[in-house]
Amino acid sequence: MPSIGTYNKHMDYTFWVPTIISIVSIVWNYIQSRKILRLETEAEAKRLIHKIQFEKEFSIYSEMWGKLVDVKNATAELRPIMDQLDSGKTEDEIKMERLIKLQNSFNEAARLFQHNRPFYSKEIYNEVEKLLKTSRSEALGYQLKNKGDIKYWEDAEKNVKLIDSSVDKISDLIRKRIQVVNIV
Repeated sequence: MPSIGTYNKHMDYTFWVPTIISIVSIVWNYIQSRKILRLETEAEAKRLIHKIQFEKEFSIYSEMWGKLVDVKNATAELRPIMDQLDSGKTEDEIKMERLIKLQNSFNEAARLFQHNRPFYSKEIYNEVEKLLKTSRSEALGYQLKNKGDIKYWEDAEKNVKLIDSSVDKISDLIRKRIQVVNIV
């Protein structure tokens, strides 16, 4: 028969080992639940920031697109191949009206473009910059070159094609950018 002292030692192990394991398990679960909560909070914050960023970027693209189409159209109207002139206006008045229309649309697009530079992709920025430079070049050609020279018309056609190409590329880049962004 075992002595009473030996029996108490055996009972101590059977009581304390499961108790300690239970306490360690509770502490471990608490620590893990805190980590999970922190990760969920961080993930939620990232989702919110991502959503706000997407909404800002989308808003800029929506507004910029309209401005770029206005620049494209105003630039193409400078030197149309088939032109109808208002008989009540001089050629210089018509030229000035066209340049003012382009200047207004160009300034609106350029302002929006520069004010929102950090909020959209570098690829789109580069392509919009290219479009605006080509539009500016077309305006200078319209103002300074001789209408009777064949180069005058060749340059107009080249610039309009470059602008059309830029507009198409910007459209594709915006679509690609919007499709890549996933709001979870």
